[in-house]
Amino acid sequence: MKRLPAIAVALAAGLAAQTGDGGAQPAFEAASVKPAPAGGQFAIRLDPGRLTASHVQLIFLIRDAYSVQEFRISGAPAWAAKDFWNVAAKSSGTFGVEQRKAMVRTLLAERFQLQTHWENRKMPVYVLAVDKNGPKLRAPKPDEEMDIWVEPKPQGARLVGRRATMGQLAEMLSEWMRRTVVDKTGLSGEYDFRTDWTPDARDPMGLEMMIGTRLARAEEGSADPEDAPGPSLAAALRERLGLKLESAKAPVRILVIDRVEKPSGD
Repeated sequence: MKRLPAIAVALAAGLAAQTGDGGAQPAFEAASVKPAPAGGQFAIRLDPGRLTASHVQLIFLIRDAYSVQEFRISGAPAWAAKDFWNVAAKSSGTFGVEQRKAMVRTLLAERFQLQTHWENRKMPVYVLAVDKNGPKLRAPKPDEEMDIWVEPKPQGARLVGRRATMGQLAEMLSEWMRRTVVDKTGLSGEYDFRTDWTPDARDPMGLEMMIGTRLARAEEGSADPEDAPGPSLAAALRERLGLKLESAKAPVRILVIDRVEKPSGD
């Protein structure tokens, strides 16, 4: 069964390593940005010294380049999430994750005239904490690699963590809930965990997951248990993992878009 990727963890990995705007910025030696034909398929390919992105939205490129969740981006025009682009860029040498992100930021500035700044705004957040009865987390298996994901299941959705930290869980929950989740568990180790819940179909990600759920039911030939809904995500975290979500307000780092334009050509 196809899982939904751990976008939040991947996007957050390089945030602390970002630098200011001073000095020369890394750049690709050559790059092409063209409108994507209708009906294309999203794809990202990374080869030595080369980046190819097919049928991608500008908002996705910004999220990746700045290691920021979409709900923490302010000022993006509607077309940034609606129009699709094909991007091909190359460099004479190989590049790591952080260098690639910096090069994409330069590409966005040159081709989309993107100008941004960071600011802190006091916003509603969720605090992830240990419930009164204590955590219900398992120690990771020996030689297990870190992974965290959400996947559709016949009964709803499943959150799985392998050798994952509470910080990584908070990032995943932030992406899913479209609100910053602050880790206040005080748990510094790595853990295995799994919990199932019923997504809210009123939420865009919940609706997407519910479609996957129905496909999963069809594959397994199971009935549609609409008369017996499962727990909410907050209830599942408390019952299965011994964790709770509490509403609060806190400063949240926001990426503000000051200027952006559609590219005029290669």
